[in-house]
Amino acid sequence: MDSLLELIRARRAELEAAAALGRNDEEAHQLEASFIDFVEAAWPAIDPAEYQPSWAIDALCEHMQALSEGHIRNLLVNISPRTGKTTIASVCFPAWLWAQSQRTFLKGPQVRFLCGSYNHDLSLNNSNMTRRLILSPWYQSLWGHRFKFREDQNTKTKFDTSTGGSRLATSVGGSLLGIGGDVLIVDDPHNTEEAESDADRKTALTWWKELSTTRLNDPKRSPLIVVMQRLHEEDVSGHILSSEWSSDWCHLMIPMQYEHRRHCVTVLGWQDPRGLDATGEKLPDDEREEREGTLMWPERFGEREVARIKAELGPYFSSGRLQQSPVPDKGGIFQRDWWEVWEAADGKFPVCDHIVVSIDGSFTEKEENCPTGCTVWGTFCRDEREIPKIMLMHAWRKWLPFSGPVIEKSVDETTLQY
Repeated sequence: MDSLLELIRARRAELEAAAALGRNDEEAHQLEASFIDFVEAAWPAIDPAEYQPSWAIDALCEHMQALSEGHIRNLLVNISPRTGKTTIASVCFPAWLWAQSQRTFLKGPQVRFLCGSYNHDLSLNNSNMTRRLILSPWYQSLWGHRFKFREDQNTKTKFDTSTGGSRLATSVGGSLLGIGGDVLIVDDPHNTEEAESDADRKTALTWWKELSTTRLNDPKRSPLIVVMQRLHEEDVSGHILSSEWSSDWCHLMIPMQYEHRRHCVTVLGWQDPRGLDATGEKLPDDEREEREGTLMWPERFGEREVARIKAELGPYFSSGRLQQSPVPDKGGIFQRDWWEVWEAADGKFPVCDHIVVSIDGSFTEKEENCPTGCTVWGTFCRDEREIPKIMLMHAWRKWLPFSGPVIEKSVDETTLQY
């Protein structure tokens, strides 16, 4: 009798295990098919804070999944800080692609990732979070049988899968010699405290150029993903958007407050929902203008929170980090509406109290560098009661060597060139 009961219990355990496996297989299949569903399900394994849904997160996940399926080649995302972009792009995305049962160049545990950021510690933290997610009981119960981490290459900087995949962490200034990836993910390549420094910004740009051109395992198929907040006109995003290869990129731009003149439409047909009607159609210009200032994520960043952030950051950094437009709409130090064209019947300048000449000597003939520049300014008052005004009277620039033969003046060199 005892042996019969033991046999029944063993059989029941087998059936329960089979049923659980079947449920796991069904859940795994559903999560493999939807990156946004995967992110929501994975959240408790990597963040103690409650998951907060948002159309902005949905948009980021939709575009990253489209990249994995070959609908877009490269992805540039500009979005405000503290919106989950690092967790989604640098942590969840590699884990999701490794979970795929279908194996393609961009799917399956054999994919090799090269992930970078401005800071070494940040890159290592993102790497550790990815490892923590994959080793979580939740992930292991669904995909633990697909791959394991290799014991001979399992460090904070790099860990390999038993099926040939890898995740390698790098950072600005770090050596790129001998490393590469099937998928390159760059998360915030600029330090917010150093983006205003020309030298630090150029260091990040040099690193990006090297990373994006020579570190692709397959130059014809390897995609680039850049997720960042805007910090300067000449940051990595600015470089991408102004390059002759910008058409190779899908640009997803989500400002904290809606700007109808910068209504985002991506190559996937996605549009900023704040400018759409109830049927999903784009509103006319005048109706979109009425929605100016609508918040991206009011449940997380309400009017009061955004106002405080803007007050602390100031107009210049708020324009870049929140609105993804590093030049403020009305100017930074000098407001746009302060400027006006001087129109005089005789075509002459007013009598000025002071004339100031400013010269920035670069002394280089290489046009990829800054030219030597000169501006002439004058201050004047129309009457004694008026606040002094300032006028740009002349501006000039030219690439000049420090020494050598005299460079002749061109015909149009005395015209305003700024």
